[in-house]
Amino acid sequence: MAGLVGSYHIIYNPIIKEEVLRVENASHYNSPNIFSIYALLGAYSQEGKEWVKELCETIQNNIDYALDYIQSHFKGIKVARPQGTYMLYLDCTEYLEEQEITLDELLRKGIEVGVLWQDGRPFQKENTIRMNLALPFSKVKEAMQRLSDFVFSEENSL
Repeated sequence: MAGLVGSYHIIYNPIIKEEVLRVENASHYNSPNIFSIYALLGAYSQEGKEWVKELCETIQNNIDYALDYIQSHFKGIKVARPQGTYMLYLDCTEYLEEQEITLDELLRKGIEVGVLWQDGRPFQKENTIRMNLALPFSKVKEAMQRLSDFVFSEENSL
């Protein structure tokens, strides 16, 4: 729903709520459109509940697979289980230091082999890469394989 500009929060803590509203007001993502409104209504229908259940299962499987794969194949990359999101942040600090490359160079390497990951710096996460895992499992497997073969492989390391 977030990609449709149709997400929302329920925040009971007034301090956190004030801070979230402050940050939101500085963003361009806060204007719902007719499509996002109807999508939100559909999400709360019976069919929407079934879809969300299947989506959550798919995302959880993707997260489990990606975490295991990254931890066992990408030396120098740290990753933590996301909470309440399908976005994964890869902490590349150690890898960048070991390889003596910049985050921009690493980002380019992934993009060159067809992995469209994102710079984590705009999300206040230095030396991180942001990965969207809300996609078919086959695409997650393909991305991990490409990264393993062409970006984080021993041959491609200095």
